[in-house]
Amino acid sequence: MRGGFHVASHTANIRAMVVQAAVALLFLIDAAKGEVMIRTTISIGAIALFVAGCVSNRPEPAPVPQAGAPKQIRHDGGQLVLPDGTRVTPDSTGGFQLPNGDYVRRDRSGALILPTGARCAATPGGYTCP
Repeated sequence: MRGGFHVASHTANIRAMVVQAAVALLFLIDAAKGEVMIRTTISIGAIALFVAGCVSNRPEPAPVPQAGAPKQIRHDGGQLVLPDGTRVTPDSTGGFQLPNGDYVRRDRSGALILPTGARCAATPGGYTCP
């Protein structure tokens, strides 16, 4: 939807109007003017149909993902609660294993380093990840 009307139906309406105009021009042929008028009318109709075909349905650009809120890993007792709700238990180093088998380690400053290399900064309630 763009501007209160559907683009595809608007394009179909334009094409229908152009075809109707071309047909109307064909009926306006004056027999007294002969072959020149017929050629002109057919040419105008062909141009109108060509222009109607050039009106295309341009796809709307995909929305650009906006930077959302950072993801939080929360402390809950001796466990950590991941953004998807999964609970993990940190080992003696402060790191932990994800359900998919990847390991998240803890660096010297206390931040978590994800398998992707992203750094989750320590906060009073857990960690904030990009």
